[in-house]
Amino acid sequence: RALAPRMAVGAYVKTIAETVQDFNARYRRPIVPIWRSPLNDLIQVTHLSCVQPKWAYDAVFGYGLVESFDFLLAQYPMAEEANKMRDAAIGALALDVAKTVADHATIKAWLEGKSEADVLEGDNAPIAVIKGGAYTQSRASNLALVYMMEAVGADVNDATVKKWADALEQKESLVQKDMELYKQNKDKIEQGMQMVKALEIREKKRMAAALEEKAKKAQAAADEAAKASAEAPAAGAA
Repeated sequence: RALAPRMAVGAYVKTIAETVQDFNARYRRPIVPIWRSPLNDLIQVTHLSCVQPKWAYDAVFGYGLVESFDFLLAQYPMAEEANKMRDAAIGALALDVAKTVADHATIKAWLEGKSEADVLEGDNAPIAVIKGGAYTQSRASNLALVYMMEAVGADVNDATVKKWADALEQKESLVQKDMELYKQNKDKIEQGMQMVKALEIREKKRMAAALEEKAKKAQAAADEAAKASAEAPAAGAA
């Protein structure tokens, strides 16, 4: 499927419900409840970005979107399902899955070994596409900057956001808002994983107790059978 173009005047705009429906048609397996809500939120927010009249796909958007899915699904219990869900969501958003994933890989590779200065001062860098003051920011593009900050070892805080927003001609308030959301989601995911681990430990203890009880009953039955077997000859002799 081709990349989503800029919206033409009078063009049909896909609804959020249709995008979610499309995702559900592409990925039919049940989703672990803890992940369902944030996954839906990511799909819906990205949908709203993609249907903006002035929005157009670019590699920075693709990097931020794929990195967001990878971040969200990094701890998914069935690891082999993570990329399937990601690709189903990207396809449901009417984006070219292969190109979006490839753009993410290109920028990720480009970031290796780079310093903060390399990223902010490189006019020929992949990130240069967002400069100029006319770029339509989105959560994916704002989070792309946050992920890049982490990738080059910069502190993810208000001062860094201001520095990057000024250098890249982005609205600082929008980047800051999504940085805070990222931090909140990171905390929620960590709390969710602690809950999952606690449930796993509890389930293992329950299974161990059940096995121990089963073993005790089996031993008791064996003891009873041995006792009955020992008493049988004595009764016959009498």
